[in-house]
Amino acid sequence: MKHGCILLDYGGTIAYRNVPVAVTDELFAEAAVKYLGSRGITFDACALSERISAVSKRFIEREEALNIDIPDLERFIDLSATAFTGISEAESRDIALNLNELFWSMVEEAYSPLPGAHEVLEYVKHRSIRMGIVSNHHNGASLRNWLKHSGMLSYFETVTVSSEVGCRKPDPRIFRMTLEKMDCEASLSLFVGDSPVMDVAGASAVGMKSVLTNQARILHCAEDMHPSVQPDFIIGSLSELRTVIDGIEFRSGF
Repeated sequence: MKHGCILLDYGGTIAYRNVPVAVTDELFAEAAVKYLGSRGITFDACALSERISAVSKRFIEREEALNIDIPDLERFIDLSATAFTGISEAESRDIALNLNELFWSMVEEAYSPLPGAHEVLEYVKHRSIRMGIVSNHHNGASLRNWLKHSGMLSYFETVTVSSEVGCRKPDPRIFRMTLEKMDCEASLSLFVGDSPVMDVAGASAVGMKSVLTNQARILHCAEDMHPSVQPDFIIGSLSELRTVIDGIEFRSGF
């Protein structure tokens, strides 16, 4: 018996940003300065924001050149080593670890489950259809922590994170490795996401059916539909996924 599954994107698909402004370099710098002060390190917030931006720019350039997502801890190790002089290597790394955790705790607080997400996941579970997450993300531990605290982690058999596996959507490899890990057939599987290019095109390239949800576009504007990308289904809200699922066969005999 061949089996299929449902793979879902994270941001914009089951989660949305619940604040009007993302965690900017300026906002993070203000929080970081308070943390550094607790360690006896004085640093100007504006100056730190500029250093954060400079380090981030270098890492973005590296990511674009290599077409990967680099684990975010490396960015903070770089920042700590270049910005905070006169401290030991061990202290520098400890600061990097704590700044990384501080930043991602702020990001986690800025996201909430999309309306209807829990109900849909419960419905899929009730149908005995296996699920996984495939996300372009810079901190897998933070993503899993958000899923856990949101009451969603237990729904997913696996969580594939780009910065952990060395490739990112729409690279077909990240979809294939997830399907292989779950021992599922692409032709019997469904990918749900909010990005025409990253999610729809990537999943279609490996033979999966695709669902594009525009719910996130209503709450927070996302990229426009690319004319060359055609999802198998378009839904206005995540709750509509139940209707799509009811019309798909996720198992097939030999």
